[in-house]
Amino acid sequence: MEKINVFFDGSCPLCKREINLYSKLDKNKEICWVDVAEENFSAPEKFSKNILLSRFHARDVDGEFYSGAEAFFLVWTKLKGWKRLGKLGKFRPVVNIAEFLYKIFLVVRPIIQVPFALYDRLF
Repeated sequence: MEKINVFFDGSCPLCKREINLYSKLDKNKEICWVDVAEENFSAPEKFSKNILLSRFHARDVDGEFYSGAEAFFLVWTKLKGWKRLGKLGKFRPVVNIAEFLYKIFLVVRPIIQVPFALYDRLF
C-alpha cells in the first residue's frame, strides 16, 4: 500500500508534538512521517532541506506535493476524528483562509516555540 509522506521539522518542539498526535490518530498507518531535521535526511528531487523545513509539506500516493494548508487538509483526510475537517480542503475559499492563517502562524512560530523548547530541556 502506498502511503502519504509528510515532511516535518523534527527540531521544532511544536511540530514534534503535532506529529506525535497525528501519528497516534493514523490508525490505518496510511502516512509515512519523515523528519526533515534528521542529519541523514535526503530531500526529494526539486526540493531542498531548507524549503521542506520552512513549512509543512506532504506528498500524496500519486507523488503530488502539497504545501501549507493544502498539506494539512490532505493529512487530516486520513486521521481518525479529523476526516470531516480534511474534507473542507475541497473548498478553495476554506483553503485560502486556512493558508492565510497558516502564514501568520509561521511568522509567530519562533516565539511560540520558546516555552515548549524550555519545557523540553527542563523535563
